Amino acid sequence: MSAVRIHGHDSLLGRALSDRLERADIEQSHASVGASAGIADTTIVCWDGAGTLPDSCDLLIRPTSVDSPPCTARCELVLHDLYIPGGSGPWGPQEIEMALDRHQRGGSGDSLEEHPRWWLHVRDLLDAVVPLLPEPPLGVLHASGRRGWPHDVLLSELDMLWSRLHAVRGSSLSAADLAPAETRLEAVADRSARPDLAPLHSALEQAGAGGWHPVIPLRVGLMECIAARLDD
Repeated sequence: MSAVRIHGHDSLLGRALSDRLERADIEQSHASVGASAGIADTTIVCWDGAGTLPDSCDLLIRPTSVDSPPCTARCELVLHDLYIPGGSGPWGPQEIEMALDRHQRGGSGDSLEEHPRWWLHVRDLLDAVVPLLPEPPLGVLHASGRRGWPHDVLLSELDMLWSRLHAVRGSSLSAADLAPAETRLEAVADRSARPDLAPLHSALEQAGAGGWHPVIPLRVGLMECIAARLDD
């Protein structure tokens, strides 16, 4: 395919996308650098509400918390409940970061969320973006996880993982720490709050990617978030 030009290359998502394209051996050019002679760029805008914009692009990616910018896009990909190990910044909700802050302070007091989150790991997102690049579909697509996670379940998972990790680090593992921990997988009763994933699923099927099937378990993603926080 042609080279990819990323506007918003220095944003959190822009950097992650650039790394993913590099692993896929897709040629890139930065927005500030002119295209190579004879190469027609596919233009991507990673829009978190800041930065300069081209007049038009092939694919615009933004979180749902940020309005569409004045940029004509062939395809607009709207992200719901994205999380990025190491911190999501403006790209996703802050519940995970807030819970990790609480653990590091040794404090208590949880924020209460009245609705589930449809958590989406950044790697699942980027693995879906790559097959769409040769010919981005027309229109607006919404991306989120398929399972809704109540806030108390998220906190329970984080508490368990944090406790186990520090038990290992402190050489204080107990039989309770070694016992299998089942994730509460009760279905969310009201799925009307979930974004419509059908257009994204269809677009990925047409691109030969087999549809929208996020594969990274939340527990794995949370462990990555904890590890990134402790590495800071």
